[in-house]
Amino acid sequence: RSAPWPAVVAGAFDASRHAPRSQTLEVIAGAFRCSLTARLAPVRYGPARQAETASEAAADMYLLVALDGFWMGKGNLPSRSCLVVRCGALTEAKCKARIACANYTDPACGDGRSLYDEAGDLAAEAMFETIDLRGTFQEGDIVLPMVGLHMGQLLAAEALHVHNGRLRASVGAPLLNAMLFAMPAGTGGDVSAPGRLEPEGSEGPAGRAPMADFPAGGASRAAAWAIERGATVL
Repeated sequence: RSAPWPAVVAGAFDASRHAPRSQTLEVIAGAFRCSLTARLAPVRYGPARQAETASEAAADMYLLVALDGFWMGKGNLPSRSCLVVRCGALTEAKCKARIACANYTDPACGDGRSLYDEAGDLAAEAMFETIDLRGTFQEGDIVLPMVGLHMGQLLAAEALHVHNGRLRASVGAPLLNAMLFAMPAGTGGDVSAPGRLEPEGSEGPAGRAPMADFPAGGASRAAAWAIERGATVL
């Protein structure tokens, strides 16, 4: 029998033109903690928005979500997740309601639909200079990083490589969402599993796009093996 979904525990932060460049946020679901430290790029928006002549930018909100319970499948896959997701101009309440909806459309959901139901829901405009996402995953958790870009673009295999035990991915496009997703494989002490975007050229040739930096060290050996081969990363 499907288990009930846990409540969505989330906090909002602003990525619009006039928002502070530095953002720090923490949310806690039970004993599971997710923390975010982000810095917006000086040029906040992608090429489409830069080409516009409008004097003011619309609201552009993101949520940091912590989930310690069932996330995928038919309520039968236990997991722990730290998720950063774009809400755009939605209110915080509407965005939370859509995140908690398991189907594309469902009258039983608080807002009647999920966050992603049509192509326009996949648009992203804000450019991040750095983002550091951490979760207090447990020893033995298989931790998988996932990244989604503007209009649902996936990272190409050539954009991924392992450096000093960390998965690095070029994300030179507006960020739609990012996740640290863990499938529990046991219990034990807390292990921090950070993911971080580095500024352009920080540890590579000048002119490279910003990099997403996800460690294999905070995950199990099985996760490190899969990540190294790019088999489990979006």
